[in-house]
Parts: sequence; C-alpha cells; structure tokens
Amino acid sequence: MKNDMVISYRGAAIALAGSLVVAFVLCAIVQLLIPSAQFSHAWLTLFTASSIETFRAWVEGIISSLFVGAVLGHVFAYLYNWATKESS
Repeated sequence: MKNDMVISYRGAAIALAGSLVVAFVLCAIVQLLIPSAQFSHAWLTLFTASSIETFRAWVEGIISSLFVGAVLGHVFAYLYNWATKESS
C-alpha cells in the first residue's frame, strides 16, 4: 500500500515552534505562581539560564523555543516523509 501523505516542513516547524512556546510560557507562569513546583524547573532551564522573574528569561525562552521548535519540526517532517517513502 502506497502512502501519499506528506507532512509539510513549514507546517511542522510552525506547529512545533508554537507548541514549545506555549509549553515554555505555561511552565514559566506555574514557576512564578508556585515557586516550589519542581516539575517546571527543568523545562525552563532547557531554554534559558536566566531567572524566570526577569524580562531576559522570557525573551530568551521564547526565542529559543521558536528556534528549537522550527528546527526539530523541520527535521521531524523530513524524517517522517523519508520513512514513509522508504517503507512503501
């Protein structure tokens, strides 16, 4: 059976970048509201080393999330398209 589904590189990049920004913002808000919540610390430090109370942390986190999401979304779409083409 031939699989004609192809994932758009741009679409996957935008979707993952947006998802990572939302995840970063939600974790940052939780960190600000409940500082003792340890589950959000690790996620935030993936995207910024600055203290989350600073403007710099929000800028670094959002820009990093956009960049990493765009790159990984593109890679995912490429690998998915390649894998489905190879397996058919």
